[in-house]
Amino acid sequence: MGNWPFKFIGIIIAVIIAGCGQMSNLTSISVSPSSATVGILKTQRFYATAYDQTGKVFPTTISWSVSGGIGTIDTQGIFYAGASELTGSVIASAQGKSASAPVKVTTKGSISGIIKNTDAVMVSGINVYLSAYPNLSSISDSSGRYAISDVPYGTWEVKTSQNVLYIATSQTIAVLTAESVSQNITIPYRFSIENESFNNSPITSVTGTVRNNGSTEAKSVTITYTFYDDTGGIIDVAIGYAGDIPAGGANAFSAIPTSSIDSYYSKTRTVSAGSF
Repeated sequence: MGNWPFKFIGIIIAVIIAGCGQMSNLTSISVSPSSATVGILKTQRFYATAYDQTGKVFPTTISWSVSGGIGTIDTQGIFYAGASELTGSVIASAQGKSASAPVKVTTKGSISGIIKNTDAVMVSGINVYLSAYPNLSSISDSSGRYAISDVPYGTWEVKTSQNVLYIATSQTIAVLTAESVSQNITIPYRFSIENESFNNSPITSVTGTVRNNGSTEAKSVTITYTFYDDTGGIIDVAIGYAGDIPAGGANAFSAIPTSSIDSYYSKTRTVSAGSF
């Protein structure tokens, strides 16, 4: 009992030590979006979050600023772009820490989308361009996707190039400053088959008319039908010839298999030309 005051003091000290955990300090700041492209005289809202050394959100007041003369930003993180095309940064600061997001102020936009044929199949290798600015172009990838950047403000004719399978087509697309416009494009086949007829039971020929939808004459046009069984094996091939077909013209054809075809599981058809 004689030592109780000292024991009491020791308990108080232990409680104080136990209650003194690690102090929370601001160690980093993140800015969202991490980068931005903003049209001239337009606005973009930015957000900032501060974190302590454990990764938890640290409550603090954020100060905003910009670099590069790109515009101004208010206390709420709303950026106001200037009237000139410039690049710079939006900066968030607090307690000696800061983070920035690069910003591009532009008068241009972009156009992107998917190229499909009239069978709704995505088509690769198609050149897409602005008729007024042919250097602003893109080639569709393996998924049919194209993307044209740095498109000036305005309304433009977007065209696809003609090739051996497809004819050229165009779309009129309006682009606003810093706007990303999504526009899918459907391209027609260069050749179309009309009045197709299979002489069935068994198949001894396929007849019809092939039309050249292109803008130039197609020479030595060939139509090939391939017939398959249920395992994917080729049963037979029927080949027909339509000769030279002028632009917009059509010629009759008759494709004859090497032997009569009693039945088949599936078939494909291709049309080709020696030159255009």
